[in-house]
Amino acid sequence: MKDSDPSKGERLRKGRTLAERRWERREALLDAALELFGTQGYAATSVEELCRTAYVSTRNFYEEFDNREAVLFALGDRLVGDAYQAMVEATIDEGPDRLTREARARVAALAHALLDDPRRARIAFIETLGVSPLQEARRRNAHLLFAQYFAALVRADFNSEGFGSRDEDIFAVALVGAINEVLSDWVLRSDKPPLDDLIDPIVDIIALLSDRLRGIPLDRQQNRLV
Repeated sequence: MKDSDPSKGERLRKGRTLAERRWERREALLDAALELFGTQGYAATSVEELCRTAYVSTRNFYEEFDNREAVLFALGDRLVGDAYQAMVEATIDEGPDRLTREARARVAALAHALLDDPRRARIAFIETLGVSPLQEARRRNAHLLFAQYFAALVRADFNSEGFGSRDEDIFAVALVGAINEVLSDWVLRSDKPPLDDLIDPIVDIIALLSDRLRGIPLDRQQNRLV
């Protein structure tokens, strides 16, 4: 009698199905890309070197990816996804002034997810720049993903204060741009301060933008931050 479970009918090799072997090859290639793109750079890494490092044949490589840039896309998606998940799942301490505490926790989680591993930091802020118009579009989409999240936080905080969605969306895009530049500068510096030293200045930027949306004059904002 023929087994009704189609997965059991898939040919096994060394105890693994074809789907499992392909997943393993893809993971090995992404691990190799993290190491090579994150140390010697994307432009200096060939498909053949990726394959040697991953112990994958070039034939198998092209079963998983169209080209080297497709590997960069997939790795970039993973880095963005990991950072986004860390930000969303950040633990918010109890206490007053929830927006400030939430901003600090989520920015810290985002920064550490992107920068604790120097390879991830280099790929996120150096190696993905200027690769192609398609890659730039993907970078912008990633920025908009984070901006939408921050806009939702602002919208929830200002729900009863009468601000329009246009204000909140501009706030969020400006905020993500500021965070990106601060983190990019940290990656490029040879005299890096401790990563946690970046968090409070970013939170101050959030406070300034938030107060501007509330209509608080600049002199009062400055006094509050001193």
